[in-house]
Amino acid sequence: MNAKVSDIIRIVNEIAPEYLAIDDDKIGLQVGGEGASVNHILITLDINELVLQEAIDTNAQLIISHHPLIFNELKAVVDSEFVGHIIRKAIKNDINIHIAHTNLDKVVGGVSDVLAEELGLKDTEVLFPDEIKSDSYKLVVFVPFENIDELTDAICGAVG
Repeated sequence: MNAKVSDIIRIVNEIAPEYLAIDDDKIGLQVGGEGASVNHILITLDINELVLQEAIDTNAQLIISHHPLIFNELKAVVDSEFVGHIIRKAIKNDINIHIAHTNLDKVVGGVSDVLAEELGLKDTEVLFPDEIKSDSYKLVVFVPFENIDELTDAICGAVG
C-alpha cells in the first residue's frame, strides 16, 4: 500500500461525509499531516495509551478513532496531561490521528445502525433528520406584483 493520509481521509469522507457531523463536533485530522505515507491503519473507539502503544508496536502510521482525542481547547501540549502526552508520543512516532465521530454515527449503515442491529432492534428511525446541506437554497417570497422589479434588484444586488 502506498497511500497518503489524505487518500485515507478521502475514503473515510466518502463513507461518512463531514457535513453529517454536528456543528461543534471535533472531527477530521487532529494530529499529523495529510501528506504522510500510510501502510498500516489502526481503527479504535477511543485513543488511550494502550491504543497508541499498539499503533507503535504494529507500525501503524494512522489511527482512525471514533471519539475525538482533542475535544476542548488546548492550552498546552505537555507530557503531564493526558492529551498532550498522547499528541507528543504520536508525533514522535510519526503517527497521524483522524477522527470520524458524529458523521459516522449519523451515516446510513454507521455506528448507530450497526449497534441497533446488534441489539436486535426493529423498525428504527432517525430521531432528528438533518436538512440537506447545500451551497444552494430555495427562496420563496410573496410580494405585490408592482414590487417584483424592486425585489429582484434587491436580491441580485445582495448576491452580486
